[in-house]
Amino acid sequence: MKNRAETEAAGHAVERAIGFLSKSRNQEGLWSDFRLLYGSDEYVTAYVGALLAGTGRASAMALSREVWQPFGSRNIFTRYGGWAYNRNLPEDADSTAWGIKFAYNLGLKEKLRTTIAEKFLRRHITYDGGIASYTAETAFRAVLDKEPHKDMTGWLNAHPCVTAAAAVIPSFNRELLPYLLQHQLANGGWGAYWTSDTVFTASFAIEALKFGNYPEHQKAVDNGLNWIMGKFSDQPFLRNYHFPNGSPWATALAIRALVLAGSRPVQQSKMTEAVKWLLEQQKADGSWESSATMLMPAPMVRETCNNGDFTDDETRNRIPLYPDHKSLYTTATVIDALSLFYKKTHFNH
Repeated sequence: MKNRAETEAAGHAVERAIGFLSKSRNQEGLWSDFRLLYGSDEYVTAYVGALLAGTGRASAMALSREVWQPFGSRNIFTRYGGWAYNRNLPEDADSTAWGIKFAYNLGLKEKLRTTIAEKFLRRHITYDGGIASYTAETAFRAVLDKEPHKDMTGWLNAHPCVTAAAAVIPSFNRELLPYLLQHQLANGGWGAYWTSDTVFTASFAIEALKFGNYPEHQKAVDNGLNWIMGKFSDQPFLRNYHFPNGSPWATALAIRALVLAGSRPVQQSKMTEAVKWLLEQQKADGSWESSATMLMPAPMVRETCNNGDFTDDETRNRIPLYPDHKSLYTTATVIDALSLFYKKTHFNH
């Protein structure tokens, strides 16, 4: 049967990667990655947990439930009810959106903890219908050198990458789709603010648009998929400035979009080629090369990659970039992509 070898290999690779994540938790039982501001445990745990639980695999669900216990109790009564980059920073919309998705994927949609987080996230919807990372009421100004006069415009504005992450939550989907449609670029992609890889935004924006299932949005989905296909060129992987020989993270993000929305033969063929490449890149410990990137723009910086890719020298020189040095963020993304591929092709055999 077509794709049988890749399907079975993908299933084995996912299990090995789950084993890697199981061994990679910190003393509190959470996942921590990135060296930015002493590392992130809440945001990274939210993201990794959401993608891991989303696989539905028994091993992944068992691990996710273990991690949810210390994660879900964070900030529920002591702060605003959302989640943050780490415990030293105020809660933000991005971390909270992934925390809610984590809860949904564990079947905790109606629980009090999830409801509180959803109320917190809803306060971050801006005048233009997107999601901002912070609001003034979170009092994050006090964290930044106690300068209340400092320009915080960049962090208070909505951004496509944050909005796309929130739009994959069913209770926010319909409300946020107009923003994603309005901010799709002429080339079919979307911008980003907190990462240098705009395929991140495209992958989750396409997922959100497909979930909405409105026929009038199909053109936007097709344009997004065409943009992703163009990023592949004639290679089985996505490359960027930092990973000219291929980025496992970016490639996985592209695969998940093709699995979720790509229906044309050329898209299916490229998806299989990319899966083969990813399988060849898995390390002996079950992980993939650290290739996820996080940006740290100053609060007054309004745009990083919102109008295109992170390629010009001026932008790279003024905005620090941090990879996931423990490769947890990358590996979770690859798990998600391969699991989606496995589900799609396994049931077609």
